[in-house]
Amino acid sequence: MSLRSGNFTAMIPYLLIAFLLLLIAAQLAKLTWTIFDNAKSLPGMSGSEAVSARNSSGKTTIDWNSIALFGKAEVVKKPAVKKPEIKKPKNPAALQKLDVTLIGVLLSSDPQNSYVSIREKGETRVLKSGAEIQEGVVVKTIQPRAFIASDGSAERIFYLIPADQLKASDREAEMLQEKQKPESTSFTDRKKAAAISYQVDEETKLKLAQYRSELQEDPLSLIDLVKVSPVQRNDELYGYRLRHGKDRKLLKSVGLRAGDIMLNINDHPITDPGELNGIMESVMSGSMINLRIERGGKPRDLNVVVE
Repeated sequence: MSLRSGNFTAMIPYLLIAFLLLLIAAQLAKLTWTIFDNAKSLPGMSGSEAVSARNSSGKTTIDWNSIALFGKAEVVKKPAVKKPEIKKPKNPAALQKLDVTLIGVLLSSDPQNSYVSIREKGETRVLKSGAEIQEGVVVKTIQPRAFIASDGSAERIFYLIPADQLKASDREAEMLQEKQKPESTSFTDRKKAAAISYQVDEETKLKLAQYRSELQEDPLSLIDLVKVSPVQRNDELYGYRLRHGKDRKLLKSVGLRAGDIMLNINDHPITDPGELNGIMESVMSGSMINLRIERGGKPRDLNVVVE
């Protein structure tokens, strides 16, 4: 008896393993026949689709692909992404052939109030951001000393030209040459006349205040108030000669005369396009404007009190 008990005890692990294998086999059989029975009742699927005919050995095979044990795979088609349409420029060669010279930049914190002054074929133009230079070519971006032109598909950058490289048109040069004197014309070599102080009247104060407001909103609206033309001396830009414009009383109302040559505004030389921002800021904020001009062949300072 003891021998039998010992043998039985030694066989327990094997029996347990065999029992577990039987349980696993039974569960697998149960799962298989459950699938087989349910396949007949699946909507849209006949038993012949799920179960193949018995073979010669009498075994039953199941078409696992048709049962879709883990659900049918659905193929989701992604919507086709349309490529952005690239607009062709009206004149592809216009941008490359564009021949303009940047002579001034007025930069504002609001891009819509930034302007560039360009010279094209002897004509000076003032353009704002987004304005058309030629057909299909516009001012895209204005930078402190440059601007970018674009035709919608390509871009070109134009840099500010230093004042000493600017040239007047042939007509202006011929006209100014007749007025030049043979003696030295530099500002330091000539005797400077006494400074003049000029107090504007109340009517002029109101008018200047209105012009300041308009200048902030749209600088182009004031471009014809006074006419200016460049003056060359010794092959360099010397200043700008003032002439009456749309407002014929404006020059006289601030102590100026037609024919005066403007040299500096509040110590900013107007011959340097890079000083344009400094000039605009000082004129907009100050109560007194210092103008350095040449009148009658002599440089002089004119202090204009506007408040």
